Amino acid sequence: MSAVKHPLALACLSLAPMLAVAGDLTVRLTAATDYSSNPQKLATAQSGRDDSVAVAVAFEDNLGGNQVSAAYSATQTASSGASNADGTRVAGRLNALIPVNSRLDVSVSHSAEQVLSDPTLASTTSNQRDTHTLSVSADFRPFSPGRGDLLITPEMSYAAVTDGTGEDVRTTGLEVRYEYALDPVTLIAPYARVTNTNPELSERLEYRGGGVRVSRSLRELSYFAELGRARTDRASGAGTKDTEYSVGASLDRAVYAVSVTADRSVQAARPTSLVQQIAAQLGIQGIGVSQAVTRTLGTELELRRLCERCSLTLRYDQVEQRFSAAPSNDRDAVILGVSGSYELSRASVLRANWGAESTEFSSNPSSNFDTGNWGLAWDYRGIPGLSLTLTGGFETRDDVGTATDYDEWTFGASVTKTL
Repeated sequence: MSAVKHPLALACLSLAPMLAVAGDLTVRLTAATDYSSNPQKLATAQSGRDDSVAVAVAFEDNLGGNQVSAAYSATQTASSGASNADGTRVAGRLNALIPVNSRLDVSVSHSAEQVLSDPTLASTTSNQRDTHTLSVSADFRPFSPGRGDLLITPEMSYAAVTDGTGEDVRTTGLEVRYEYALDPVTLIAPYARVTNTNPELSERLEYRGGGVRVSRSLRELSYFAELGRARTDRASGAGTKDTEYSVGASLDRAVYAVSVTADRSVQAARPTSLVQQIAAQLGIQGIGVSQAVTRTLGTELELRRLCERCSLTLRYDQVEQRFSAAPSNDRDAVILGVSGSYELSRASVLRANWGAESTEFSSNPSSNFDTGNWGLAWDYRGIPGLSLTLTGGFETRDDVGTATDYDEWTFGASVTKTL
């Protein structure tokens, strides 16, 4: 059990200014327990359990024409066995949307997170940290909306680490997007974005990218095509050049919906020496210039009226990755997923899911592996302001070898009271 005391009191102190303001205020109290037969997912299984209590407060109101919202939560967890998750986490976010005029909106947000684990452990970002992030952004439309709409979005954020290891990070960015309606159903949207990330100690990173997206939206059928190019530069001179192509289509009907997307992305290390630059211009690989190509195909079918009280979603994804500098990492993966729900009554719903993944390394078959999982959940909302959830599931991994094989059973229960 963590030596940190009264985490919920810390959250209440943070929320005190909000409680005095009239608005839409929601308070939720949750008690939960979760059991795992193998939380660390090892070949030699060791069980563990996490018991937690939490309070969450959400607030939203329109103050003087400015939309203000906030969400804060505090969770204290006690662990037994191999879970090793003792500790307290207090997190929150405050947002304010300020409409300056009809063409300019300014958004200001502050988020904070405090994680306190067993004080006998070493202070690291994973078990003890206190961070604050301040972000400011604006949406500026210099012209009145018509067939074309120009949106300019500058943004700036600063993340400060006040306790635990880590570093402060300052980020600035600018995005420009222009949407033009070729006809009532066809939209073309070119865009460009620049982002500079300046950590206190680590290497500075600059991102520059842009692209164009074309989409058509008919009554039930919609489809799109998008091309994007980007470049990253680091202070050391290293960087990448990225290209991504995406196409997709979806059919949305009352009884079912189906969607298909295909992507191809190429990430190439940007040449830093004269020899590498010449080789890249000539299309010669293997002279210190690496390239990664990823192709994905995703399909989803949602059966909305399989029966009067149930729904079912089927998912199929195929991923192919090729690495010019490390062919032993070339891989092909097939991912399957099924999820569904059945309304037992107006107050209770039964949910189920199943998933499987098969990954094969073309040049290194000894690294092939398969994973599978299934889960069940029951939600009950029969008492006003009170909800109950029971969960159970199983996950397994099967390698060609046995070093990373594992099986895991999980069970959980939670009760939430909304005030």
